[in-house]
Formats: sequence, C-alpha cells, structure tokens
Amino acid sequence: MKVIALSDLHGYLPEITERVDIVIIPGDIVDLYYQNSTYKSISWFNRIFVPWALDLPCDKVVIIAGNHDFFFQRIVENKFAGKNIGIDDPSEYRNYIESESSWVVQDELILPKKIVYLQDSLFSYGGKTFYGTPWCPDLSRWAFYKSSDDLKKAFNRIPENVDVLITHTPGKNVNNTGVSLQRLDKPEYGSQELTDAVIEKKPKWWFVGHVHSGNHTITDFYGTNVVNVSIKDEGYEAIYGYNVYEI
Repeated sequence: MKVIALSDLHGYLPEITERVDIVIIPGDIVDLYYQNSTYKSISWFNRIFVPWALDLPCDKVVIIAGNHDFFFQRIVENKFAGKNIGIDDPSEYRNYIESESSWVVQDELILPKKIVYLQDSLFSYGGKTFYGTPWCPDLSRWAFYKSSDDLKKAFNRIPENVDVLITHTPGKNVNNTGVSLQRLDKPEYGSQELTDAVIEKKPKWWFVGHVHSGNHTITDFYGTNVVNVSIKDEGYEAIYGYNVYEI
C-alpha cells in the first residue's frame, strides 16, 4: 500500500499529483489566521480543506488533530459534555457552518466518507490498521494537552502491532524526531510517555509532526519505522514537501 504523509499544514494545502491509496495528515491542519476562532476554523475547514481533500488522488484521507486545531477539541469535548460551542458572532452563524460537503450539527463534525478523523481510535483499510491520537505534553495553553498521568492513559490505549501509528507529538529521544534541528537551543519536545508506549506496542510505521524541523529521515526505532513528516519549518515556510511511503 502506498501512502503520502504530511503534517503541520497550518493552512497550506499543496498540490498533490501522485496517486496513492491513503493520504495521512498528523495534525495542525487549520490556518494560523483562524485557529483561535471556532467558527472561522470550521468555515475554513469546510470550505477550503474538505474540497482540497476530496480532490486528492487517493481513496482515503486519514487525519488527526494537533495542538493548533482548537476547534476539533471544542467540538468533541462539548459534544460529550452536552454543551454548545460558543458563537464568535451570532449573525455569522450560518455562514460559518454551512458547506456542500461537510457540516457541523450539534457540535459534531460530519465528514464525507473519504475523510476519516481519528482521535484515540482505529481505522482499517486495505488490510492495514491505522491508529491516531492527538495528545501533546507541556502545552497547557494549547489544544489536546494532557498531563503526564493522562498521557500514559491515552497512549496505553494504542493497540499492539498496528500497521500505522499517527501521532501529532513525537516521542522523546526518538531519533531526533522531537528535536528542533533548526533551533538546537530549544528543548526536546517529545513525549516520554509516548516513547514508552511505542516500545511496548511495536507499530510497524509511526508518522509524527509537531516539531517542524525534526528528523525527516525514515529511521528504525525498536523495530518501528519512524519519520517526522512536517512540511513547514520553524518559520512556517513550506520547505520540506511530502514523500510517498510503501507500508
């Protein structure tokens, strides 16, 4: 099976012409200009991202959220809490949520079948299994933050021996995928809890993002092929592009 993996779009949607089975996006999808507004994020996602994803030359687009994707967390958490998400400008309500291909109904994002959103969940396709989880450490002011204890609980739910693990955060001390190679004065940003889980769960492939200039080379980590697939650098310039992987 051929897949393309690209993370940390931050609103940048590249032209993709290679035909593959699945396009994987490990988070930080929403445009930086809209990330702090729930309904503007929904509008951008529905009107810009969804049509782009539907036009991609693939069968499925598998996405998870990242720490900049506030609206995903607000929709999911408020849905389970039975609350309505706040409206930035009630007069613009209809403009922000309507779309021909995607819809927000009672705080639930309804997606076309081609797009699969994973949040601590498993997806099977073409004989392969994909598991996605968005959680990050050390980012209490951002979306999808969890404490160390809660990260352990979340990452312990990763199934054993999945074909593809998709996380936004890298693991800590995992072949420099969590090291900002453009800013070596910065700390290691990976999650030790995730590293421990991967060593135990042994996925075959592991696609990460979050640290834009982390190691983009496929490397072996305890039998898992791991690679940082961020397409932007630390200055938010799209310099890395994307690659096709045979999984």
